[in-house]
Amino acid sequence: MTWLTRSRIDNYQRMDVDEIVPGVYISGCGPAANEEILKRLQVTHVVNMASLFRNKFPESFSYLKINIEDTEDEPIQTHFSTVFRFIDSSLTLEGRTLIHCNAGVSRAGTMVTAYVMKSKGLGLKDALKFVRSKRKNNPTIPNDGFMKELKKYEKQLIANGVIK
Repeated sequence: MTWLTRSRIDNYQRMDVDEIVPGVYISGCGPAANEEILKRLQVTHVVNMASLFRNKFPESFSYLKINIEDTEDEPIQTHFSTVFRFIDSSLTLEGRTLIHCNAGVSRAGTMVTAYVMKSKGLGLKDALKFVRSKRKNNPTIPNDGFMKELKKYEKQLIANGVIK
């Protein structure tokens, strides 16, 4: 087994959850499959970006399922506005949102980084630095295709005056 494969398996099994901004959390699928953890964190909403991972507790939490693979040609930016509305709706209701993918590294990391860019008015470099500073034990590493989309998104936010 290669280091990368072993590392990915370890990331899938991790049970850590990190709060990136107040009320917005990130993890892999382990915590998303543990109702006790979700309730302890007072999560009310879950963005499920994991492939082959169903919404585990639809009777207890509001879910948004985003079907996207962790590949460089997936158009993750097409999901930004839907996910951001879901998060903002949760926060308006004083809820808490967990965003997860399989390992909590690329898809969820990309989505959370984009959310930080928009909500805090940060450029990509600063947003990634911010998100990574909040992750205790798990990296945030968008794949190359997602990084390209984050760079395009940064340009859009600059053009719209969100990032100064």
